[in-house]
Amino acid sequence: MNLWKSKGLICLLILTGVLLLSCSGPAPGKDLDGAALLKESIETMAQLNSYGVNASVETYGEDSDRRLALLQATITYHRSPFAYSNLQELSAVSEDATQPDTQFTFYLFAKENNVYLFNSLTGLWNRDDSEAVNQNVASLANIFGSFDSEEFQDVKITKEQDDKATLEGKTSGSAFLYNLMQSFDSGLTGTFTAVINTQTKHMESFTYICPTDTGREEIDLMIKDFNQAAEVVIPSSALEAE
Repeated sequence: MNLWKSKGLICLLILTGVLLLSCSGPAPGKDLDGAALLKESIETMAQLNSYGVNASVETYGEDSDRRLALLQATITYHRSPFAYSNLQELSAVSEDATQPDTQFTFYLFAKENNVYLFNSLTGLWNRDDSEAVNQNVASLANIFGSFDSEEFQDVKITKEQDDKATLEGKTSGSAFLYNLMQSFDSGLTGTFTAVINTQTKHMESFTYICPTDTGREEIDLMIKDFNQAAEVVIPSSALEAE
């Protein structure tokens, strides 16, 4: 092989290697700070004008393979003008083997200063136009309104792919869940996983696993339709309620 040609080939190989190295992405967490990204994402989510959420809460007993209850909810939130819907379905395993499992449905709609409630036990809609009830619903409707970045600890980025970062860590309590589940014990601690878009700072999913005295809770949120949530439409049967 001609010497110059061989030198040219060597130079080309070296240049190609340099280009490949310069274009390769950073190792997970190298250039991104997990805690800072989570804080920015929480602030971004809390200020969204609208979003949709598919949520599930699974309750397990001391036998970790035995699920005692499953709550599934579809939530739509609009900040301004305020509108909100929360459609829940609960299924719980009966402790008495001779009795059927419990199935319960609960619907909540809020729009134009009216709150509409439905539960499958009565099969009836209730409408409330009182200022106190409307303000209470509006104050709790934004799930991320109670998220506090200070309650998340040991936050690490475990994976980066394209414009998505997966974060994992622990919590110092569960008070951040207040807007989602007011009855949840705020003193309980657990572990979480979140997937955040590093460009928009939108939190696309959030999973929380929390041990309890009698087992554990697993909470999953799949967030979508950022600032593009579907219109909240009040069912005609609700509009007919007194």
